[in-house]
Amino acid sequence: MNKKLLFIIILIFGIIACSEKFNYGGLNDDKKIIKAIENNDIKTVKSILKEGKIDINKIHEFSNIFELNGTTNTEKYTALIKSVQKTNYEISKLLIENNANVNIKYEIKSLPSEQYLKLTALEIAAESNDYEIVKLLVDNGANVDENSYFTRDSFEEYKIFTLMTACVNGNLEMVKLFIENGADINSKGLLGDETALIVAANSGKKDIVKYLIENGADVNTKCSVYKYTDGYTALMFASIRGYYEIIEILLDNKADINATTDLGRTALMELLLGFMNGLPESGLYETVKILVDRGADIKIKDEDGKTALDYAKEKELKDIEELLINSLSK
Repeated sequence: MNKKLLFIIILIFGIIACSEKFNYGGLNDDKKIIKAIENNDIKTVKSILKEGKIDINKIHEFSNIFELNGTTNTEKYTALIKSVQKTNYEISKLLIENNANVNIKYEIKSLPSEQYLKLTALEIAAESNDYEIVKLLVDNGANVDENSYFTRDSFEEYKIFTLMTACVNGNLEMVKLFIENGADINSKGLLGDETALIVAANSGKKDIVKYLIENGADVNTKCSVYKYTDGYTALMFASIRGYYEIIEILLDNKADINATTDLGRTALMELLLGFMNGLPESGLYETVKILVDRGADIKIKDEDGKTALDYAKEKELKDIEELLINSLSK
């Protein structure tokens, strides 16, 4: 077989493959546009929109049954939601230009577990860390303070804010975009009532911590994510993680070094307890020293009547015992 004939055969098969790739086989326009978005087929999307026969904000529904555990997931979404999920900027832009509503939420419900999730298009884009689509949505009216949420067992509700998602991802530019467009810097949500600052401090995002404080974040807000962190502040999270620079930034901006949790424990106590519960020892001494040097009160007792020194003794942390005892003698 000569090279010219081989080239022609390959070309023919390529054309056939391409034509089969986007074969929408009798689908109506409502279903076809979703399929085209899934295929990143902007040409077909343009063609459907040009005809103007579809409701661009139609809620599409899809159910999937998992036989292994008997769970049924039912999803509800618009064409724009699907496009944002596919991280396709051009199709998302095209849909918005054709009056797609940027604030309709994606919904998914699981039965019989009764778990229910509602996400804005903005939250989906933020979770993908897709700044380009996030900006597109914000520029076209997406509500930066409209929370997403999920419920569990039909009664526990957890709010999710895009600002916090940007903090977790460490995307400073996205954080700035949300704040500049009116996001409430001290809103509470996520898995309990964490603020963006608490999320950033717990995630080790120094630049974001600094930016949030400069723009009015409350450094002493407490949260109650889980029972063992009830009453935690940003400083406590930074301390148990050993994020020295974040600790210094918080203290330089009037974080209360002796604030206590619901169990009466300070950041210093939580640091020592965190080590006792499995956190690595590396950096432990340095973090304790920072807190002590910056004024941590070693005499404070928690609900069990114990001080930071008591916890250091229990774990036989001799160097830290010595540091704390020397501090008491000053």
